Amino acid sequence: MGQNSNAQCKRRNMLQRIWSLSNWPFYLKIGLPAAVAVAVICGLSLFARNALTGQVALTQEIVDQDFGAIKQLDGIAAEVRDINGMLFRVMVFQSAGEADAAKTVEEITGLSQRIDGVIEKLARFETELATEAQLSQTSAVKEELAKYKGAIDWVASMLEIDFASAVSFVAPFDENYRNMIGIIDEMVAGVVTDSQDSAQRAAADASTTVLLLLVVAGVGLAISAAVAFTVAIGTTRSISHIADATLILAKGENADAVDIDRLARRDELGAIVTSLQVFKDNIARIAAMREEQEAMQQKAEAQRRETMSELAEELERSVMEVADALGDAMGRMRNETDLMTNIATETNNQASAANGATSEASANIQAVASASEELSVSIEEISRQVVLSNEVTEQAVGHAGETSATVEELSRSAERIGDVVALINEVASQTNLLALNATIEAAR
Repeated sequence: MGQNSNAQCKRRNMLQRIWSLSNWPFYLKIGLPAAVAVAVICGLSLFARNALTGQVALTQEIVDQDFGAIKQLDGIAAEVRDINGMLFRVMVFQSAGEADAAKTVEEITGLSQRIDGVIEKLARFETELATEAQLSQTSAVKEELAKYKGAIDWVASMLEIDFASAVSFVAPFDENYRNMIGIIDEMVAGVVTDSQDSAQRAAADASTTVLLLLVVAGVGLAISAAVAFTVAIGTTRSISHIADATLILAKGENADAVDIDRLARRDELGAIVTSLQVFKDNIARIAAMREEQEAMQQKAEAQRRETMSELAEELERSVMEVADALGDAMGRMRNETDLMTNIATETNNQASAANGATSEASANIQAVASASEELSVSIEEISRQVVLSNEVTEQAVGHAGETSATVEELSRSAERIGDVVALINEVASQTNLLALNATIEAAR
């Protein structure tokens, strides 16, 4: 059951692809409206040809059959009238005694032969042109002609024997003649009526044909216009969608919103859609590379900040250790200064008797005081350098971009601090030496 459903789905998709306008090649799209128009024109031409053929056949039937029948019937009627007139003419001349009886008989015999010719014409008319309704009429005419001929033959035979008896049969000739002419005229009128009916039918058929031609032409024109409009709108819409997708991809904004599969087609624009897919893939690849690069930059920036922070913390610890060491040194120097002051005081008390020694000791004490002042200045310088080191450390933390310059400055500050420490040690050594000298002098 599932296989049948899949097969039906595939078949339906295949039919949709076949009938989809986007999968038709452009020569077919462009040629389809023209082909429809040509087909409509061919259909109109064929329809018009058939209609005109019917009209021509009907007209030919009217001309050949109806007009031919009328012509032959008129000829037969004229022949009968002429025979009847000749018969009466011969009888008149014979009654007036102005004609030879033998010659009159010969003329009447000729009229009988002419009647045979009329009968042959009627037989030919029956074979070639007569309709089913006219066959009974032609049979009646032939019967009347046979009677008429029989009467003429009897008159011819009686004319030389008894003219009065022959004349007595002339009156029935007129009735027989009128019957023949009436039937022939009726046949002619019937043919004329049929011709008029055929002509009216032909005119009606012509009007119907013209109307049908107009309707078919209008329908064909509408179909051609609809096909052309459908092809134009479908192609224009497809090109517009492809152009919009191309513009979006060219801007590089929201490329994921472009559904290339929806634009897939098998006509000449299919290559452009395939190129758009490659374009979209390249944009996605570039975006991924850009994101990866930004991630790497952020990671490198974080590592750099972490490294600079570690360096700043390490530098701060070093500076604090130096500051602590300087503080300890200053404390020891203060203790030694206090000790030396006490020693000097005691020495001054013990050497009160020796003025010269005392004066010299006082000078030494003044020297110690001067050294102490220098030591105080050095301590202030150290404090200032410590503060400067803290500021430099804060600047190093806040301005990671200037780390190298700050580290160099801190290195120079550390060197200066080392110089100050060395100076303090030297001053302390001199102070100890002066105190020792003062003690020696006081002992003297």
